[in-house]
Amino acid sequence: MSTGPRPNEQVMRSLPDVRGRANRVLVFDSRGRLEPARKRRDRASSSLVADVTDSNALAALLAALRLRPDSDIMDWISRRDLWLEFVDGRGDTLANLGLLRPDWVRWDPHGDLQLAAPDVLNAWLSAWT
Repeated sequence: MSTGPRPNEQVMRSLPDVRGRANRVLVFDSRGRLEPARKRRDRASSSLVADVTDSNALAALLAALRLRPDSDIMDWISRRDLWLEFVDGRGDTLANLGLLRPDWVRWDPHGDLQLAAPDVLNAWLSAWT
C-alpha cells in the first residue's frame, strides 16, 4: 500500500498555482472556445458567456473551486456544461476546466474532480455569468 499523496491531492496542490497566476477567466458554454467560421455566415463565432477580470470575482472563484480531498479522480463519460479558461497577464491559457453538473469539474489531462461545495460555484456562476 502506498504511503505517498493520493493523485487527487497532487492535482489539488497545482490548481491554486494556476488560479494564483490567472488574472482573467473566460467562461464558455458547452461548446467551448469556437474559432470564427470563414465560410458559413450562420455559424456562431463565439460561445463566450462571460469575461471576468474583477479581482474580487476571481478570488470568489478560487474559493468556489475547492476540491474534495477524500474523493478519487474519476473519468465520467459526459459533456461539459460550461468551460472555465484561466488566462494570465500575457494572454496565455493556464488551464481549462470543464464543469460537469452538479458537482464535478474536468481538468484535462488530470481527470474529473469532485467539488467540495458545488453550491458555492453555482452561486458564483449566477452572479458573474
